[in-house]
Amino acid sequence: MLPNADAVDAYAANLVIQQVNAKPDSVLTLPTGNTPIGMYELIVASNQQGIVDLSRTTVFNLDEYHPINPDSPDSYASYMQRHLIGHVSVGEWHITH
Repeated sequence: MLPNADAVDAYAANLVIQQVNAKPDSVLTLPTGNTPIGMYELIVASNQQGIVDLSRTTVFNLDEYHPINPDSPDSYASYMQRHLIGHVSVGEWHITH
């Protein structure tokens, strides 16, 4: 068991980073919501520090509100832009609209 939310964020971010470093063209299915925000912050920081490069990954998000404009600040597309996609380069990004 991990002692706190920061430890969970670090553990999850490290799993993603290890996967991408081992297989740069990984296909990732990533969550939305409040829980993964810390994980995304750590992945972005690691990317900026040159620890991980997501530029060959394919990212899928399986959830989205319907019908909602992807540009709406309440959409999961906007969420991913705010927390990950807008800060790192990924090979492909797919989200249900």
